[in-house]
Amino acid sequence: MALLTLMALFAAQPMARAAASGTEEQVGRIVTATGYYAGVDEAEGGIRLKLDDWPLRFRLPRLTDAEAGPWVELVTTAARRGFALRVRFDGTAGRVETQSATVVYPICSLSVGNLPPLGDETANCRSDAVPAQPASFAALARGLATAHSAPRAAVQLLGQALADGDLAPNLRSVALRARAEADEALAEDMEWGSEAFDRLMLSALTDSRARVAIDPDNSGARYAVAEALDELGAYDEALAIYGAIGRQWPAEALRVATREGAIYRQRGDYRRALAILDDFAARAGRPDGMRFAYHRAWTLVMLNRFPEAIVEIDRGLQGQPDYGSAWQLRSCVHAQLGAIDEARSDQERALELYENLARGGEPGMSDYVDQSRHLVLLLRETRGRATAATLDLACRSPWQRDLRTRPRSPLLAPGGNRDANNIASRPPSS
Repeated sequence: MALLTLMALFAAQPMARAAASGTEEQVGRIVTATGYYAGVDEAEGGIRLKLDDWPLRFRLPRLTDAEAGPWVELVTTAARRGFALRVRFDGTAGRVETQSATVVYPICSLSVGNLPPLGDETANCRSDAVPAQPASFAALARGLATAHSAPRAAVQLLGQALADGDLAPNLRSVALRARAEADEALAEDMEWGSEAFDRLMLSALTDSRARVAIDPDNSGARYAVAEALDELGAYDEALAIYGAIGRQWPAEALRVATREGAIYRQRGDYRRALAILDDFAARAGRPDGMRFAYHRAWTLVMLNRFPEAIVEIDRGLQGQPDYGSAWQLRSCVHAQLGAIDEARSDQERALELYENLARGGEPGMSDYVDQSRHLVLLLRETRGRATAATLDLACRSPWQRDLRTRPRSPLLAPGGNRDANNIASRPPSS
């Protein structure tokens, strides 16, 4: 049976992480989400797809076994080859499920890369009527759907949901997370380190701290606090939280190592950044996947250890071949080594992936597309070794914000790191 095959496939696949997303140009009901498969469940006779670790579910259309075949093949392709799925759905038709703190939306269409989409691709595809629910639930569903695609509107919608004093704590935590990420999306359009940027990041930090108060055993909320502090220039405070997360949740050791390494890399201490990653691998064994490979490769590039960096990127691409930044990083390394044809080919692949994400509604992709397109043209015109200017564009410009530090924001209160102190005082979870 095709549907049973789909369920069996999903049950066997490992989880992968990617953010739900949309596009500012899309208005009205229909929203786009792009992300990696993270599981399915079955309820009320239907199969519901999950992307990322977001509390969203996308209900597949009711299909006969014959009709389900192409859907099974498409999702199989994405899951086995590490490709991102693109979902178009009705953002106004979300049904909130209180007990599981999830929101279920009907799918309009599903696609992978350049393969033909399945389902309804019309501008305003039809969807089922939404059962009656409280106004705060409707605002929450719409706010979650548009947190990345229309963050300014999402902040208002999520504020309406949070104004409901009877909103269950688990749903309040979901709304706080979405509002923090909407503020962070708005901050992306501001000058890094400006007062406007800092005010938005401080709002995100405040909501993330409120999530921790609601759910102190949620490691994701702790990461959100640390990442906001990092953006606000409070690097030592962020490091303290990452260290506390590692002690509280040993299973988070890989993510902690990459985040700590990223801060030291940002500070220019590349040897220490590499040592953190290598110490982790020595303790826990070399992990598979792009996360470790990409961060280690990036650090090796900063140390001018280019052949080793290529080995790392190739390992990462085996499991996640549609990660555009890895192709862009490998283009940089090949350019450094004088392999211009390979550098151009890698940059063309990165451009293709960025353009696919931009078409799929991934926010903030226009700068990546423009920059990658410019590099492709430069590399096509390069004869012999790349110029210093081209190497700078290939190896520093794409990651310039991640390779410099800033002063600690004056908007942050002075004093110690209450976030790390709170988590350090908690006993390990059972």
